[in-house]
Amino acid sequence: MKRFNQKYNLIKKPVDQLGSPEETFNMDESMIEVSDSSLKEIEKVNEDVAVVEIVAPITFKPTVIEAGAVVNGDLSLEGDLVVFGQINGNVVCKSSLKLSGKILGDVACHSAELDDGVIIGNLKVQERAHLGKGMSIRGDMTARVGMVEGKIMGNCTMSNGLLHLHDTGAVVGDVVTSRLIIDDNAIIQGAITVNRDVCFDLE
Repeated sequence: MKRFNQKYNLIKKPVDQLGSPEETFNMDESMIEVSDSSLKEIEKVNEDVAVVEIVAPITFKPTVIEAGAVVNGDLSLEGDLVVFGQINGNVVCKSSLKLSGKILGDVACHSAELDDGVIIGNLKVQERAHLGKGMSIRGDMTARVGMVEGKIMGNCTMSNGLLHLHDTGAVVGDVVTSRLIIDDNAIIQGAITVNRDVCFDLE
Protein backbone atom coordinates (compact mmCIF):
# COMPACT_ATOMS: atom_id res chain seq x y z
CA MET A 1 0.00 0.00 0.00
CA LYS A 2 0.96 3.67 -0.28
CA ARG A 3 1.11 6.15 2.60
CA PHE A 4 1.34 9.89 2.06
CA ASN A 5 2.20 13.15 3.84
CA GLN A 6 4.38 11.75 6.60
CA LYS A 7 8.02 12.63 7.14
CA TYR A 8 10.82 10.73 8.85
CA ASN A 9 13.92 12.27 10.37
CA LEU A 10 17.26 10.60 9.72
CA ILE A 11 20.07 11.68 12.04
CA LYS A 12 23.59 11.55 10.66
CA LYS A 13 26.15 11.81 13.44
CA PRO A 14 29.88 11.87 12.65
CA VAL A 15 32.52 10.23 14.83
CA ASP A 16 32.56 11.94 18.25
CA GLN A 17 36.20 12.98 18.16
CA LEU A 18 35.65 15.06 15.03
CA GLY A 19 33.39 17.36 17.01
CA SER A 20 31.02 18.05 14.12
CA PRO A 21 27.38 19.00 14.91
CA GLU A 22 24.58 16.60 14.18
CA GLU A 23 22.88 17.01 10.84
CA THR A 24 19.21 16.13 10.36
CA PHE A 25 17.75 15.19 7.01
CA ASN A 26 14.04 14.86 6.19
CA MET A 27 12.79 12.03 4.03
CA ASP A 28 9.32 12.43 2.57
CA GLU A 29 7.50 9.11 2.56
CA SER A 30 5.14 10.24 -0.20
CA MET A 31 7.67 8.90 -2.70
CA ILE A 32 7.92 5.47 -1.02
CA GLU A 33 5.69 2.48 -1.64
CA VAL A 34 5.74 -0.05 1.18
CA SER A 35 4.04 -3.30 2.02
CA ASP A 36 2.42 -4.22 5.34
CA SER A 37 5.32 -6.52 6.17
CA SER A 38 7.89 -3.76 5.87
CA LEU A 39 5.76 -0.97 7.40
CA LYS A 40 6.88 -1.71 10.95
CA GLU A 41 10.50 -1.45 9.97
CA ILE A 42 9.94 1.97 8.38
CA GLU A 43 8.11 3.28 11.46
CA LYS A 44 11.17 2.54 13.57
CA VAL A 45 13.21 5.12 11.69
CA ASN A 46 12.21 7.87 14.15
CA GLU A 47 13.73 5.87 16.99
CA ASP A 48 16.92 4.70 15.32
CA VAL A 49 20.10 6.65 14.76
CA ALA A 50 22.15 6.14 11.64
CA VAL A 51 25.81 6.65 12.56
CA VAL A 52 28.03 7.57 9.66
CA GLU A 53 31.78 7.35 10.14
CA ILE A 54 33.64 10.15 8.40
CA VAL A 55 37.12 9.21 7.25
CA ALA A 56 39.61 12.02 6.78
CA PRO A 57 41.15 12.19 3.28
CA ILE A 58 44.58 10.68 2.90
CA THR A 59 47.31 13.29 2.63
CA PHE A 60 50.90 12.69 1.66
CA LYS A 61 53.86 14.68 2.85
CA PRO A 62 56.26 15.84 0.15
CA THR A 63 59.20 13.55 -0.52
CA VAL A 64 62.44 15.55 -0.48
CA ILE A 65 65.73 14.40 -2.00
CA GLU A 66 68.27 16.64 -0.29
CA ALA A 67 71.31 18.18 -1.96
CA GLY A 68 74.17 15.68 -2.09
CA ALA A 69 71.81 12.68 -1.87
CA VAL A 70 71.78 10.14 -4.70
CA VAL A 71 68.89 7.75 -5.32
CA ASN A 72 69.63 4.76 -7.55
CA GLY A 73 66.45 3.19 -8.86
CA ASP A 74 62.96 4.08 -10.06
CA LEU A 75 60.56 6.14 -7.90
CA SER A 76 56.75 6.06 -7.89
CA LEU A 77 55.01 8.55 -5.60
CA GLU A 78 51.44 9.61 -4.78
CA GLY A 79 52.44 12.99 -3.30
CA ASP A 80 54.74 15.86 -4.20
CA LEU A 81 58.41 15.35 -4.98
CA VAL A 82 61.15 17.92 -4.33
CA VAL A 83 64.58 17.12 -5.73
CA PHE A 84 67.77 18.96 -4.79
CA GLY A 85 69.98 15.90 -5.20
CA GLN A 86 70.16 13.30 -7.95
CA ILE A 87 67.93 10.43 -9.06
CA ASN A 88 69.31 7.73 -11.33
CA GLY A 89 66.10 6.14 -12.55
CA ASN A 90 62.62 6.79 -13.87
CA VAL A 91 60.23 8.94 -11.82
CA VAL A 92 56.43 8.76 -11.66
CA CYS A 93 54.85 11.46 -9.51
CA LYS A 94 51.05 11.72 -9.37
CA SER A 95 51.28 15.23 -7.95
CA SER A 96 53.78 18.07 -8.48
CA LEU A 97 57.51 17.89 -9.12
CA LYS A 98 59.94 20.60 -8.04
CA LEU A 99 63.48 20.20 -9.32
CA SER A 100 66.73 21.97 -8.58
CA GLY A 101 68.87 18.88 -9.04
CA LYS A 102 69.36 16.14 -11.61
CA ILE A 103 67.25 13.24 -12.87
CA LEU A 104 68.75 10.64 -15.18
CA GLY A 105 65.64 8.90 -16.47
CA ASP A 106 62.15 9.48 -17.81
CA VAL A 107 59.80 11.63 -15.72
CA ALA A 108 55.99 11.62 -15.57
CA CYS A 109 54.09 13.97 -13.25
CA HIS A 110 50.94 16.04 -12.88
CA SER A 111 52.68 19.44 -12.84
CA ALA A 112 56.32 20.52 -12.84
CA GLU A 113 58.24 23.49 -11.47
CA LEU A 114 61.77 23.02 -12.76
CA ASP A 115 63.75 25.94 -11.44
CA ASP A 116 67.28 24.76 -12.02
CA GLY A 117 68.88 21.46 -12.91
CA VAL A 118 69.03 18.75 -15.56
CA ILE A 119 66.75 16.00 -16.83
CA ILE A 120 68.33 13.51 -19.20
CA GLY A 121 65.25 11.65 -20.34
CA ASN A 122 61.73 12.35 -21.55
CA LEU A 123 59.42 14.59 -19.52
CA LYS A 124 55.65 14.04 -19.59
CA VAL A 125 53.49 16.51 -17.65
CA GLN A 126 49.69 16.29 -17.51
CA GLU A 127 49.15 19.99 -16.83
CA ARG A 128 51.61 22.89 -16.54
CA ALA A 129 55.38 22.69 -16.86
CA HIS A 130 57.61 25.66 -16.03
CA LEU A 131 61.30 25.53 -16.94
CA GLY A 132 63.44 28.18 -15.26
CA LYS A 133 66.45 29.86 -16.85
CA GLY A 134 68.90 27.38 -15.37
CA MET A 135 66.96 24.27 -16.45
CA SER A 136 68.06 21.93 -19.26
CA ILE A 137 66.28 18.89 -20.67
CA ARG A 138 67.90 16.40 -23.02
CA GLY A 139 64.84 14.54 -24.22
CA ASP A 140 61.30 15.13 -25.43
CA MET A 141 58.84 17.20 -23.38
CA THR A 142 55.07 16.82 -23.45
CA ALA A 143 52.65 18.99 -21.46
CA ARG A 144 49.37 20.85 -21.73
CA VAL A 145 51.01 24.21 -20.99
CA GLY A 146 54.74 24.84 -21.25
CA MET A 147 56.46 27.99 -19.97
CA VAL A 148 60.06 27.65 -21.13
CA GLU A 149 62.83 29.94 -19.95
CA GLY A 150 65.46 27.20 -20.07
CA LYS A 151 66.68 24.85 -22.80
CA ILE A 152 65.24 21.71 -24.37
CA MET A 153 67.25 19.44 -26.65
CA GLY A 154 64.41 17.36 -28.02
CA ASN A 155 60.91 17.62 -29.41
CA CYS A 156 58.36 19.76 -27.58
CA THR A 157 54.67 18.84 -27.80
CA MET A 158 51.69 20.80 -26.46
CA SER A 159 49.24 19.60 -29.11
CA ASN A 160 46.12 20.87 -27.30
CA GLY A 161 47.70 23.63 -25.25
CA LEU A 162 50.14 26.52 -25.13
CA LEU A 163 53.90 26.88 -25.47
CA HIS A 164 55.40 30.15 -24.32
CA LEU A 165 59.08 30.39 -25.19
CA HIS A 166 60.62 33.24 -23.23
CA ASP A 167 63.57 35.34 -24.40
CA THR A 168 66.07 33.06 -22.62
CA GLY A 169 64.39 29.86 -23.85
CA ALA A 170 65.62 27.51 -26.56
CA VAL A 171 64.22 24.39 -28.21
CA VAL A 172 66.50 22.33 -30.42
CA GLY A 173 63.90 20.04 -31.93
CA ASP A 174 60.43 20.03 -33.46
CA VAL A 175 57.55 21.92 -31.83
CA VAL A 176 53.89 20.89 -32.00
CA THR A 177 51.33 23.07 -30.24
CA SER A 178 47.94 24.71 -30.72
CA ARG A 179 49.08 28.08 -29.35
CA LEU A 180 52.59 29.50 -29.57
CA ILE A 181 54.18 32.60 -28.05
CA ILE A 182 57.80 33.34 -28.93
CA ASP A 183 59.55 36.23 -27.22
CA ASP A 184 62.38 38.18 -28.85
CA ASN A 185 65.75 36.36 -28.71
CA ALA A 186 64.10 32.97 -28.11
CA ILE A 187 65.47 30.12 -30.21
CA ILE A 188 63.74 27.29 -32.06
CA GLN A 189 65.85 25.06 -34.26
CA GLY A 190 63.40 22.63 -35.79
CA ALA A 191 60.02 22.36 -37.49
CA ILE A 192 57.05 24.23 -36.02
CA THR A 193 53.50 22.91 -36.32
CA VAL A 194 50.56 24.90 -34.97
CA ASN A 195 47.55 22.59 -34.75
CA ARG A 196 44.57 24.64 -35.80
CA ASP A 197 41.94 24.10 -38.46
CA VAL A 198 42.61 26.08 -41.65
CA CYS A 199 39.90 26.77 -44.22
CA PHE A 200 40.86 27.66 -47.76
CA ASP A 201 38.42 29.30 -50.15
CA LEU A 202 40.02 28.65 -53.53
CA GLU A 203 36.99 29.29 -55.69
